[in-house]
Formats: sequence, C-alpha cells, structure tokens
Amino acid sequence: MSKSAKEFYIDLTYKNNLIRQTHCYKNRHLSTKVTDETNFSYPKMIKKEEKMDIKYRNYNNVLYVMLIGELDEHTAKYTSKTLDDIFMTTISKQIIIDLSELKFMDSTGIGVLIGRYKKMKSKGVSIFISNPSYHAEKIFKLTGLYDIMPKIS
Repeated sequence: MSKSAKEFYIDLTYKNNLIRQTHCYKNRHLSTKVTDETNFSYPKMIKKEEKMDIKYRNYNNVLYVMLIGELDEHTAKYTSKTLDDIFMTTISKQIIIDLSELKFMDSTGIGVLIGRYKKMKSKGVSIFISNPSYHAEKIFKLTGLYDIMPKIS
C-alpha cells in the first residue's frame, strides 16, 4: 500500500521511547506494532492509584485509616477495593478515617465513603472522620456527611 493522505501512523511514546505504533488507513486501524514490551503495560505507565495511598493500623479494636492523595473517579475503584479489603480483614468496633492528607475529593469520592459507611453500618461498626483537610471539611459540611460519619478530634 502506498502512503497517501488517508494513510497515517499514531505513535505512543513513553519517556521518549517509542512504545507502540498504530498503522491506520482511511481512519481504520490496520495494525499495531509494539516496539518496547517492557513499557507497554498501561498500569505501569499511568498508575491512577498513585494519586491515592491508604495507610492503616488497628489499635484496641479501633481501626485507624489515613487517605493520602485524591479521591475521585480515577482512584475510586482502587480505594473502594482497598478499604473493603482492610475493613473485612481487620476486627474493629470503630473506624476512624483521617482525611488530613486528602488533597481532593469529588462526588465519586463521596460515594466511596458512603458505600463503606453502609457496609460497615450493617455490621454494627461506626465510622468517624478525623482531621479533615480544608477541602474535605467543606464537602462534609455541605453534603451533611457529618450526620452519618461524625467528626471527632
């Protein structure tokens, strides 16, 4: 096939290395050539969960959880799964979520917290919020989340 205006290549590069080259003709995908297998995995290239780190410890039947980073649509699935795993494998009567290092939270993040609240409420475990960041404090006040997950000092 001769090169024409309808034929083009799309290059995906990572750290100035060609990772993948896609050959197209008339806006149709013809072939993809992977040039560097080691960097091709998207999770290695773009770790969305890098925006969220979760630390926890259990002390005297109280589970302390710290959310560090951003709680939004990109980190919601990772955060939900991680919190569920922590909550289900740790025996506690109360959970205190420290939000002092939470830099951003959107409506998806609110849904994550409400979902964990509902799961734990059905098991008789209370959730409290500790040290909310300025951004989290505004959201909790506006949405009334402190009514179901009270703020403690």
